[in-house]
Amino acid sequence: MITLEEIDKRIPILLKRAEIFSREEEIRDRYPKANPYKKMIREYERAKEFIELGQKVCEHSQGLIVNDKYIIARKKMKWRVQGKSTWYYYKDVPTFVKKYILEEDTTVKANS
Repeated sequence: MITLEEIDKRIPILLKRAEIFSREEEIRDRYPKANPYKKMIREYERAKEFIELGQKVCEHSQGLIVNDKYIIARKKMKWRVQGKSTWYYYKDVPTFVKKYILEEDTTVKANS
């Protein structure tokens, strides 16, 4: 499980690595490559948003697992249910939590 403390430790390190990578690419190549550290920073910031909204987040080979059920893609704004193969788009993290996770909790309680 990822914690806020872990994320707060990792982001500054990744920022330094991203800066070094950018400088080296400018010197080395006329057409620089995409910075992999910036992508990792985006992923950790997304995980931080989920944690701040009270969700449980773990790392997964395809991205993040939220509440042991939803897999959030690394690069795109997509999600799927663990064990299923259909990917869906989502607007942003707060909307995803409100629309899919919290709505599911209220329907389960209403049916009980």
